[in-house]
Amino acid sequence: MRLLTISNLPAGEIRYGQVEQKHICLEGLQRHIAYVDQQVYLFQDTIRFNITLEQSFTDREIMAVIKRCRLEDFVNSLPDGLGTVIKENGKNLSGGQRQRIALARGLIEEITWIVGNLEVICRHGFIVV
Repeated sequence: MRLLTISNLPAGEIRYGQVEQKHICLEGLQRHIAYVDQQVYLFQDTIRFNITLEQSFTDREIMAVIKRCRLEDFVNSLPDGLGTVIKENGKNLSGGQRQRIALARGLIEEITWIVGNLEVICRHGFIVV
């Protein structure tokens, strides 16, 4: 998060949306940023758990984020849907499915910015707007 705290710029300014960096609370800003690594860690647990990390979200909220991440067809094709257990570190999923679950994990938190490997995010056609 060092990038978020650049100070003493010789010229110009850093803005997040329409707000200049010096007017933003760093802790508040960090709550709006998710990092999606190319090497995603998934728990040996359900798809629901891996997206929500045991926080309380409705099925409707979970399905909305699944749709945004283009996981809807995949989840609906599984006999147990959101209750399908992912093997240790997602060994029973493709790389794209693991990335999409990680992205859903960030988006369900109402994240504003996604930071990560842009090539991976674009290649898998994630919808993040």
